[in-house]
Amino acid sequence: MELKASTIEFHNSIANEYDALFSASGTGNWMRRRVQEQLLDIFKPGQRILEINCGTGTDAIVLGKAGIRVHATDISPRMVQMTAEKVVSEGLTTLVTTDVMDADDPSILASPLFDGAFSNFNGLNHVDDLERTMHRLSNLLKPGGRVLCVLLNPFCLWEVLYLITTLQLPKAWRRAFRRGEELVKERVPMNFRLYSPRQFSRIVNRDFLVRRVSGLGIFLPPAGFPRLYVSHVPLLRRLDVVERILSGLYPFFLIGDHFMVELEKRK
Repeated sequence: MELKASTIEFHNSIANEYDALFSASGTGNWMRRRVQEQLLDIFKPGQRILEINCGTGTDAIVLGKAGIRVHATDISPRMVQMTAEKVVSEGLTTLVTTDVMDADDPSILASPLFDGAFSNFNGLNHVDDLERTMHRLSNLLKPGGRVLCVLLNPFCLWEVLYLITTLQLPKAWRRAFRRGEELVKERVPMNFRLYSPRQFSRIVNRDFLVRRVSGLGIFLPPAGFPRLYVSHVPLLRRLDVVERILSGLYPFFLIGDHFMVELEKRK
């Protein structure tokens, strides 16, 4: 319970600056755009979608504007409040609804089955029992329902190479072999576990088929390097093209900052 309370407190505390740090910043904007393109490809207007760990509602707003109905949820009351405020200001109250919900137990939602679901960036890295959470999620979906999950990778080549070239060798070693522990140390005590794409696929296998895996932040700098997105835009545009081409190929999706997995509920 202490870790859960710490998680809520942390996300409440960063809510006001979240968009500036992760959505409007260079790295967040480029990666989020990739995820949103995938979401708009998977989900269609009129469908009803559950969002887990919605943050401040950036993705829910994009889907709502495309005519997709979204029930946006987050464990942080402040994040949900900010999402609800955006929904009102954008005039999307008939398409986007909000709820405070712990991702560990999505089954608390008493509603008709959803057509699909998604969780962007590292929300699912915080759940206590990923297999249990995904099983409960499957019970909320129609047969064949699609799910898009974006999780933090245990290893990010770009990050490690940067630390090596700047002679931060001890930190490079820790990020290479204990990335999850290092990231938690930089924040507050909370439940946080990293999974490789193979581990994640094995965990969800009982309820879902894996349709596609792709990497994010393979060639593009990951979070924490926003200045590069200002000073090297032409180069980064070329790297973005390369990343889009190679991101779904092995072993590239193993070495990015995040990986994206498209699932389909077993019938």
